[in-house]
Amino acid sequence: MLSNGINRVFRTAGFLVLVAITSCVPVENGTVVLGPQEPSDLTVAAETDTPTIAPDSAFTLTATAADGTPPYAYRWEQNDGPAELDLSEVELTAATLTIDAIEETGRYVFRVLVTDSDGFTETAFVVVEVQPTMTIEAAVDTGELFEGMSATFTATTDGGTEPIEFAWVQAEDDEEVALEGETTATLTAGPFPAEGVYTFSVTARDDNEVSATTQTAVEVLSAVSIDVPELAVAGEPVEMFVTIETPTEGLTFLWEVTSGTASFDDETAEEPLLTTTADETVTVQLTATIPTDDGGSITVTREAEIVSVVEEFPRVSVTTSLGSFTVELDREAAPLHTANFLYYADSGFYENTLIHRVACAENEDTGECDPFVIQGGGIERIDGELELKEATRDAVTSEAAEGQTSMALYDVSLALSGSDADSGATQFFVNMKDENDFSSVEIFTVFGRVVDGTEVLDVIAAVETEENPFAPSDELSLPMEDVIIEAVTRIAP
Repeated sequence: MLSNGINRVFRTAGFLVLVAITSCVPVENGTVVLGPQEPSDLTVAAETDTPTIAPDSAFTLTATAADGTPPYAYRWEQNDGPAELDLSEVELTAATLTIDAIEETGRYVFRVLVTDSDGFTETAFVVVEVQPTMTIEAAVDTGELFEGMSATFTATTDGGTEPIEFAWVQAEDDEEVALEGETTATLTAGPFPAEGVYTFSVTARDDNEVSATTQTAVEVLSAVSIDVPELAVAGEPVEMFVTIETPTEGLTFLWEVTSGTASFDDETAEEPLLTTTADETVTVQLTATIPTDDGGSITVTREAEIVSVVEEFPRVSVTTSLGSFTVELDREAAPLHTANFLYYADSGFYENTLIHRVACAENEDTGECDPFVIQGGGIERIDGELELKEATRDAVTSEAAEGQTSMALYDVSLALSGSDADSGATQFFVNMKDENDFSSVEIFTVFGRVVDGTEVLDVIAAVETEENPFAPSDELSLPMEDVIIEAVTRIAP
């Protein structure tokens, strides 16, 4: 405490401020006068932006002077505390004092001495409590969670001063669910209306305003899934398959055809039969109503596409900027690949993609470069740059013929990723070499053959090429002028 002046202690804004009103100290003939010659109205107040902080947290102290005779001179120092702070690198002569961190917990007192231009002084004190860090964890008390179910989350804290308050919040980009117990340590959320990942954050705040926040996420799985055939033959009924992960009394079903021409034998059955009628991709939708434990219900929808064909060997026309050729598909030998290729054709996926690879192989007898493969269907040019066009459905399971050792001239197959036979997606290639026995040919599924327009393939095979970033290293197979696939369309039977 100061030895001269009057000490005043008061609380303001939730923290302790001690102001000492001291005497002035002018000098007369080299002698310090202990009392003021004239009274001064200089006043000083001090505060902190964070009266209670966690260890290693930064904080700022601010002094405010009024009246007296400005300008004012400031001087900060530590007055008390469980550890002596190193303030040698801190600015101590400004109105504000910023301290980056204090490691040891406890009550720290700081004093600021303000002197006006007449030499009068006033002092103010600020208290900062450095409290032990509080930590928080949150966990969900359920195993697998499916649509229509609820979940309970529990928050636990370590450290902090009782009582502790809690506040739960759901992430804004999640589909909203009902919450109960948002201001307690235990939160009940649900029922969840849809599959996906839901994120919740919880903040704990103790009696000294020390807080801690954590997040927890839960994955909600599909309660209802449907499995439909990839390929349907017009006029032949095919069965829909449904998997229910949360068997519940009172489930109801409603099927409908949302695009294409087809019909169900029973639209309210769990697994009805569907009959298609035309060459097209048909989209079906299941709406399932699931009762919930709270007496309500949720509604979930599932969609699937079924490729319908009329002929045993459906045909498509591939129209390019250099002409058109016809591919005949073999739905008996490769139904999955046929359905996949027709799905992308029906959806318009191939429009404006490129024939991006025109490769040749050196003829051992003539030394000339004979056509090898023509490949396209997965690269497009955007703003002048070549870019991969992402597939919109899963890759196709291999249907490669057992014992296949070569591919015939004009056979059509899907390009693969490395040697993964199950990685075919959108890119297709036409074999341009009679009895092509290139490496690992046995992993490719031949699902079609060019039956018309082979002269167009010859034109494409003759284009000038350059180094290809989408082909094996140093292969000169990228057409120097774009060969564009303008459309891939079905040919009516």
